[in-house]
Amino acid sequence: LPSQQGLARVRQAAERALEIDPGIAEAHVRLAYYRWHVGDRIAGDEHFRKAVELEPDDPLVLSIAAGNAASNGRFEAAIELQRRALESEPLSLVHRDNLVAWLVIAITIVGLIYGLFIGFFLFVAHALMIAHIKGAGEPSAAEADFPLPPPPSAPGFRAVPDATPPPT
Repeated sequence: LPSQQGLARVRQAAERALEIDPGIAEAHVRLAYYRWHVGDRIAGDEHFRKAVELEPDDPLVLSIAAGNAASNGRFEAAIELQRRALESEPLSLVHRDNLVAWLVIAITIVGLIYGLFIGFFLFVAHALMIAHIKGAGEPSAAEADFPLPPPPSAPGFRAVPDATPPPT
């Protein structure tokens, strides 16, 4: 079947199952996938939440909900859901691998943010050092290696007045 026809059948089957019994977690999972695929992430998220509410110990539901949480950037929730899935089915390599994946991705993102912060901090520290050296009137090797650009003199730019108070 072409994907659009297959998606339509998934939606129809899931909606029919929920008409018969609104407590079928798997139907909520299938409908969540459909909603996500057609761009209705809010409704998809609601179906994922409902599936976990209905089957809080089902490792497949928990693992799929963890993937949804990770897709939304909610790695703490993804790790917790995946940990619960692994606790429900401790011998599952899939659940173990998924938990490792969410942990690695979360750590990588935190590392990138931390690295950007450190890089920015070092850039500012370097700029302040050069500004201090310029203010003291002592040229340095660092200034020669990383010179600051001259202040803009183009129309529309104005110099920022010195904010230090005059000596008393």
